[in-house]
Amino acid sequence: MTISQEKMTTPFIAGLTVAAAALAGKLVEEEEGTFPFGLLTLNLAGAGVNLLCIGTGERSLKFLYWAKLLSRRVRMANVGMNAAAFVQAWNAACHHPGGNAKLVVPPGNYKLLPVVFQGPCTSEQIVVEVQGIVAGSDDVSDYSESQWVLFENINGLLVTGGGTFDGSGRKTWKFNDCSSNPDCQPLAAGLKFMNVTKGIVKQVNSLNPQGYHMALERCNDIEIDGMHLDAPKTSPNTDGIHISASNNVRVSESTIATGGNCISVDQGSTNVPVPKVTCGPKLLTTFTQM
Repeated sequence: MTISQEKMTTPFIAGLTVAAAALAGKLVEEEEGTFPFGLLTLNLAGAGVNLLCIGTGERSLKFLYWAKLLSRRVRMANVGMNAAAFVQAWNAACHHPGGNAKLVVPPGNYKLLPVVFQGPCTSEQIVVEVQGIVAGSDDVSDYSESQWVLFENINGLLVTGGGTFDGSGRKTWKFNDCSSNPDCQPLAAGLKFMNVTKGIVKQVNSLNPQGYHMALERCNDIEIDGMHLDAPKTSPNTDGIHISASNNVRVSESTIATGGNCISVDQGSTNVPVPKVTCGPKLLTTFTQM
């Protein structure tokens, strides 16, 4: 293994979680006059080295060394992060001792097996900023539960960033037999929010989930804004947003083009306005057992 002496400075803002190919000695140093940061995890993997950081205040971190692994440069934007790395970063942000915390997925492509981001948290609000493309497995045997990415038991959550959650559903839709089998097992929802209060999901894209794009269960005071949810009209049961046992859920300024209902509202839900939502080809909203 050879170590490059090249230096690089990258912006570090309000608790940014950084994935970087860095190795050996003192990995990072702060620019003069900046605030301290906390090291979350150093995950040595075959494809590279993931350095996950979190902190407060606006500053820059200087990466002193870049590793050349497997005879190629592993660049910051393309370092793979698995479910364990995501969970480690989440746990540190969730239990950040004061104020808000931010977890950032930088630009790049990431493969992610099913994962649970669980509270309660000590942070007043957690921001999950997805800038890259996060793709799920297309093997249905990897999913033991009814969702791919689950946010659970959280008070104060913002998911944003303009990135994409790609559910990799095209190869799995053939296993959906719910139209003919009343005892079918629904395919995994892309994003699920369970028992989340004061949550905002804004300017995030969802592509080709196996089941629903988004599912909300037992949630309160949720804003969903500026979303783009997309799947072919032939994709089975890919409802855009499925809402159950939830209150005060507002969906606005969003585009939903999918194979299931755009928005479905199930039993026990109240106050679900949906202004300025562009929908097709199925129904905008369906209500069941209200």
